[in-house]
Amino acid sequence: MARGVLALGVLALLGLGAAAEAPKVEVYARSRAEEGKQNTLHCFVTGFHPPKIDIELLKNGEPISGVMYGDLSFNEKWQFQRLVYVPFTPTRGDTFACRVAHSTMTGPRIYRWGTTRLLSQNLLASQSLLKLLSILHHIHKNDQLPFRNSLISLVKSHLATASRELCRLFEHVAINAHITA
Repeated sequence: MARGVLALGVLALLGLGAAAEAPKVEVYARSRAEEGKQNTLHCFVTGFHPPKIDIELLKNGEPISGVMYGDLSFNEKWQFQRLVYVPFTPTRGDTFACRVAHSTMTGPRIYRWGTTRLLSQNLLASQSLLKLLSILHHIHKNDQLPFRNSLISLVKSHLATASRELCRLFEHVAINAHITA
């Protein structure tokens, strides 16, 4: 009994020092998402205090059944964290998200799966492709450039690789960001 009271006292003291900031939320798939293939959707919420929190996984805005909740645990700052997950199959036209409600937030917030990271990857790949095209253009314009043909071949091979990667990323965004093609 005394140990239980002591543990509650320690937790209360730790709670006094905890900042009242909104939790950090990450929504991700366990493995690389492929349309029509089963995967696991994760919502990892960390950095919150007090421990009472509502976390829901959503498909097309509706709660998903069969959601599993990991144990409530602590991060390195002694703030609470929790992993919520469910098996899912990504398909075009469906949206997946995590809705989080906590006392440090003005209201529930929805965090969509897949869009931000994938779009930033596409932007970087597009910029690389444009740089390679610019280099190729300058090489073609300069007839006096030593090893011109070798440089053209090298840049063309990098362009082909970058183009394939960009196409793969766009396909990945279409699946994960649920853009109907």
